[in-house]
Amino acid sequence: MAKRDPIKQFAYGQLLTLRARTHPNKEFIVFQDKRFTYAHLNDRANRLANSAMGLGIQKGDKVGILSKNNMEMVECYYGFTKIGAVVVPINFRYVGREVQYLVGQSDCKAFVYEKDYDGIVDEIRSDLPEVKRYICIGGSDLEGVLDYEKVLEKAPPKEPDVYVQDDDPAFINYTSGTTGNPKGAVRTHKNEFIACTIYPFKGMDENTRFLASTPLYHSSAQQYIHNMCFVGATANIWPSTGMDPEELLNYMESERITYTWLVPSVWQMVLNVPKCEEYDLSSLKSMQTGGAITPLSLKKRIMAQWPQAGLYDVFGMTEMNPEVSILSPEDAFRKPESIGKPLPIVYTQIWDDECNNVPLGEVGEFVYWGPSTPLEYYKNPQATEEAFRGGFFHSGDLVKQDKEGFIFLMGRKKDMIVSGGENIYPSEIEEVLADHPKIMDSAVIGLPDPKWGESVTAVIVLREKESMTEKELIDYCKENLASYKKPKSVKFVNELPRNPSGKVLKYKLRDELGE
Repeated sequence: MAKRDPIKQFAYGQLLTLRARTHPNKEFIVFQDKRFTYAHLNDRANRLANSAMGLGIQKGDKVGILSKNNMEMVECYYGFTKIGAVVVPINFRYVGREVQYLVGQSDCKAFVYEKDYDGIVDEIRSDLPEVKRYICIGGSDLEGVLDYEKVLEKAPPKEPDVYVQDDDPAFINYTSGTTGNPKGAVRTHKNEFIACTIYPFKGMDENTRFLASTPLYHSSAQQYIHNMCFVGATANIWPSTGMDPEELLNYMESERITYTWLVPSVWQMVLNVPKCEEYDLSSLKSMQTGGAITPLSLKKRIMAQWPQAGLYDVFGMTEMNPEVSILSPEDAFRKPESIGKPLPIVYTQIWDDECNNVPLGEVGEFVYWGPSTPLEYYKNPQATEEAFRGGFFHSGDLVKQDKEGFIFLMGRKKDMIVSGGENIYPSEIEEVLADHPKIMDSAVIGLPDPKWGESVTAVIVLREKESMTEKELIDYCKENLASYKKPKSVKFVNELPRNPSGKVLKYKLRDELGE
């Protein structure tokens, strides 16, 4: 019988093994003063994998990772998946109670964390008896916690002898929690590999130098690192904290970045840097926005500032790791309000509440099927059954499609406002508000109304030194929208609550303002 070759499987960690053979001396990961080639990072990932097995971490065990961006997180992703362990990335902004929930809910047997979180680990570990091993990046003074570098030193760099199949779980990525407790989307090795095949649609190749500016615990950053590995390119990782736009521009200039993805709020910060046009970003070939709706006015500013680089507007969700559709640079002005066309790897439909296709041009729920859809929500059969109702994965997003196949986002299903029997989609109103020169940020929600059921409420963040009255804003909306869509009330705030992906937490606004 022929020996099993793990490279024949679509296994997450084995992609690094393959790339270390084909591009051993190519720079893979750059973080601050560290520059690791594919061979070097593969060596360290193998040491971690072999040492983990020596510590009793087995195929199928869950391993929690709590850290800000660094080189070690990438090593953990590849090292643990090489032995079939399931990686559980955790939001480093969480407090002890939230970290404890995720570690406990996912049944983690081991927990790797950065030294800055010693206090959280000391606070919660007595309530996590199932966690048998704690490993600290940077070393810890806590009793029983292993030092990450010493763990690596004790093991050989050979490839671990574990057969991982592509249908095995690789990651549990927790949703952003816009509706309550996060749900753990279980993603397989095949899910992760398939998501890499979209690189031609985003202008990536082995000459790409990608700036990863978002936290590595997030599925989008994980996938972009893996995309770089897939094509043999270089990923420059930006620190998770201290997003200084001038430093960002200086870094992009000095590292000759060719591709970057920034959320809309960061694009806004970058464009507001005095004389940002004087930074030499001639190396930039591709740009991307996503994580939240990008107003057309902001897209125009981005493309006008760096006309040599195409702007991709990407739409997706954690469960899909994360892309579902892309609006290409070629269609950016032709279909400016669209989220693009679905990717070839995702089979999509638009359904009504009874799981029937809606007529072309009408609004329905965006549903997905294909090799990139998640396996399940971990230990949540009710949510899994609800999400896969009718055989497709339900996104909760309301969209419509035109005759050319372009998708237009109307909002979240739970955010749709029903006022006086009319369906009102917040995104339509928010697009109008984004064009007002005095408004920096906005969100539209429905609040209970005894007469109409719900009333449209605009929550507004004004630009610095600007002022506006409620009547002024409502009159502006009356000029640009059907009368029934205009806000009935306006609330001015200093900032909007957002999750780490940049999405507005509308449930928090409804809770706070509904009171």
